[in-house]
Amino acid sequence: MSKETIEDVGEILEFKIPPRIGDEKIPIGYQIFDFAAIGVNVLFLLLWAAICLIIWLAIGAPFFILLWLIASFMNILTMPFRKGNRN
Repeated sequence: MSKETIEDVGEILEFKIPPRIGDEKIPIGYQIFDFAAIGVNVLFLLLWAAICLIIWLAIGAPFFILLWLIASFMNILTMPFRKGNRN
């Protein structure tokens, strides 16, 4: 089928043939659709990043808390051996 025939069929069936990449004249409706698609992709990317951050914090935070507790306990253990003003 030639390009004219495809466009005629599209007009008969009442749907628009999307513009090909490289066409200079892109209808405004398609530009809005492209921006909307970019916005939706960015939202999904942010959502995915938030989920990954929550999972990373949920898994990693207990280890950091455990390390902090160990360091605090070791710091308390060294207190009797410190030199300083003991009243």
